Amino acid sequence: NAAIKLAGAYSHFGKGDEARSWYDKGIAMGADDHIINEVQLPDETRLISGVINGKLRVNGVVPAGARVGLFVWKENDPEEIEPWIMGSRLAAITDLGGEGTFSFKNLGRHSYRLAVKTDRTSIPYDIAVEQISLKNAPGIISLDLANPAVDLGVIEVSVD
Repeated sequence: NAAIKLAGAYSHFGKGDEARSWYDKGIAMGADDHIINEVQLPDETRLISGVINGKLRVNGVVPAGARVGLFVWKENDPEEIEPWIMGSRLAAITDLGGEGTFSFKNLGRHSYRLAVKTDRTSIPYDIAVEQISLKNAPGIISLDLANPAVDLGVIEVSVD
């Protein structure tokens, strides 16, 4: 299993030959299938310049001090972002631009989810989740060589 994890590390840093070598060693040593399936070896061409852009509004205005987090999402992850995922899968975080814009650049081939952090006045922390509605929520965002850039448009959050 350690050889497969090394293959994943080498793959992450674009070292395809080393990744393949450790991957093959792990297979030969009988690595567990669930560990093997977590590793993506680089294709001949690797996506390293993926982009996700969008805008955020809360009740029609740009929320002051808001931040947007980008998290790697895996196929078996729960529908909602769990706290343990937030800690272990954070890919990037950014502040909103003046017009509520956000942009994540230099992304790899993955599926992603967004999370938004605002102050208490924009989205009160003590209200029921049913009082919050979303328009144009992106759900799972996938980037790959065929789809390296995604413009999410305006994500609108309404708080009752």
